[in-house]
Amino acid sequence: MNYRIKDKIIYIFYIAFAITLTFLVIENITDPWLMFFLSALLIASYTFRNFFIYNRDTLPISSILFVAPDYIFLFLIGILDSGSSSIVFFYLVIADIILNYSFKISLLGTLCTFLIYSIHLYFKLASPELIVIVPQAILSSIGFIAINLIMHVIKYVLKQNETIQKTLHMLMLKTSEQENTYNELMQAYSKLEEMTILKERNRIAREIHDTLGHTITTILVEMEACRKLIRKDMDAGMAKFGNAQEQMRKGLSDLRSSVRLLSEGHELVDFSSSIQSLIEDTKNHTSVIIRAEISNLPDLSESLKKTLYRALQEGLTNGIKHGNSSAFIFKLLNKDQRIHFFLQDNGKGCSSIIPGFGLKAMSERVKEQGGSLEYYSEPDEGFTLKINIPV
Repeated sequence: MNYRIKDKIIYIFYIAFAITLTFLVIENITDPWLMFFLSALLIASYTFRNFFIYNRDTLPISSILFVAPDYIFLFLIGILDSGSSSIVFFYLVIADIILNYSFKISLLGTLCTFLIYSIHLYFKLASPELIVIVPQAILSSIGFIAINLIMHVIKYVLKQNETIQKTLHMLMLKTSEQENTYNELMQAYSKLEEMTILKERNRIAREIHDTLGHTITTILVEMEACRKLIRKDMDAGMAKFGNAQEQMRKGLSDLRSSVRLLSEGHELVDFSSSIQSLIEDTKNHTSVIIRAEISNLPDLSESLKKTLYRALQEGLTNGIKHGNSSAFIFKLLNKDQRIHFFLQDNGKGCSSIIPGFGLKAMSERVKEQGGSLEYYSEPDEGFTLKINIPV
């Protein structure tokens, strides 16, 4: 139950206790101290329950026995009360039972309280005939019914409020978990990209080393042969010198190509390897299952590679972040001179799709390639993404 609201209700109860106690002392001026003492005992019993009984998560049925002393105090206060203020104490005890116990126990408590009230009324009235008691009991029962209805409505509202707060709390936790997963996934993607670029740069560095190493070694051999032959056979020596020059030109051209490749950033990553790395890294970092089928692809333009790569990245990210997906089916096929991209997850799905920035950007990239984009979803049926682009 919402403890802040319940605390406010307890404060209201104490105010009602204090006001009723004041009226009882004023109305029973002949013996105010006895009335004060009995009322104080009733308030102390109520306080004991609130501090030592009601602060538990679940109340055992036996805890209702702690209300029994209240009935003794209520009976004595009602008998000694020369006015009618004591009935407020009866209402407060009923309200306390309804607020803290189940419906069956609160119904039983209400009946017991009304029975105590009726008994005290029988002894209190000077003329105990039924013609006098029954009207009084009927009028009092209306008050008992009213306080029951009011307190049950209040209890229902508190329960609904508690349910809403628990739901909001669970949603906040779930959102936080999804955000953490999303952040981890984006960090993984960023790390993957950095690692892939680093691998490719290392590959280019090895190619430069191997190419120039072989070229320079060849040049040295040619130059050594040229030095030896030029004294004996000028033509043969000059031929060797020409070969060395040709090797130098080839080596310089290879070096320029490698440097241009590294500086412009084109074709840094093999497309199929990038897709496989993206799939494996996603599986490793998020523990999702991805069943992939990738056919032999033709030479694709750099923009088309980027479109397909980003589509897979966005589809996996959305499926994990928004759909809570745990498994994906991915197909990238070359068929009828078209690239067919298919991605389906087992997420929670939705009845209506509102495209965000990612889907809009994906749609623009696909249109630039002259292709088509389709996506659809149903509640509890996951999300499906299809892309069709001519080669």
